Amino acid sequence: MPLSQKDIEYAATLSRLELTDAEKEKFLTQLGSILGYFEKLNELDLEGVEPIYQVTGQENRLREDEVKNTENREELLQNSPEQEGGFIKVPKVL
Repeated sequence: MPLSQKDIEYAATLSRLELTDAEKEKFLTQLGSILGYFEKLNELDLEGVEPIYQVTGQENRLREDEVKNTENREELLQNSPEQEGGFIKVPKVL
């Protein structure tokens, strides 16, 4: 399925990007090329091929969460960049 100018504009809107006409043409060509590679991958016969989830053989090293009581609040607050009223001050998230 070939890409259209509308597809590029839609992706730019979702990404909150303002693109010039030249950039839209450039990305239309580049994304079309990338999708062409995916089409080639769809032609492969993958019958019986097991999916690979982890290529290094390593596993997650998880530990149990432990609640620890910090006795020295002042020492803990010294590690924070900002503090207010005995608490760590963080930026507002709206």
